[in-house]
Amino acid sequence: MKTAFLASAALCLSVGLAFAEQPDDARLNAAIGYFNTICVGPGGDLKASIKALSDSSDFGDGKITDAGSLTYGSFTGPDRINASVKMGFDDIMDHCTIIVKDSDRAMATAHAIALRLADGDAERLLGQDGFGDYPDGGYVVELDGGSAMVAPLGTGVSAEIVHINFFPGV
Repeated sequence: MKTAFLASAALCLSVGLAFAEQPDDARLNAAIGYFNTICVGPGGDLKASIKALSDSSDFGDGKITDAGSLTYGSFTGPDRINASVKMGFDDIMDHCTIIVKDSDRAMATAHAIALRLADGDAERLLGQDGFGDYPDGGYVVELDGGSAMVAPLGTGVSAEIVHINFFPGV
């Protein structure tokens, strides 16, 4: 399952039109700012992402589990934006996630976020087939140092949660 999202993304054609219009949304812009600073900024060092979340004045209520090869950190943030980091799990690659809760029209929100990560260039978006926690699929954007996968969470917790995942080195 670890390679499912990149394997399917590599086979997909890009979606949309190049340099598509993007609506302005301060909350999405904030989520992307956190993603770029906390998840991508440390250059793939996910322990540094956990430290950045722990040290952040915007994120709190940190719950960190470090059990040998498994590490999980979960943090509550502002304006219904949360974060988590997972390392060492068998079912998914190590990653840092910014969680956008209460997103109206989750797939449209995922698309808008992916477009922002691709600097508005829809040609850089790869469609992601559904799998695991993301049965409706989403979007992959290749970034320096790894890949972002943006998708609505589909495990029944809520239909209005979008994950912005950074998979370093992928």
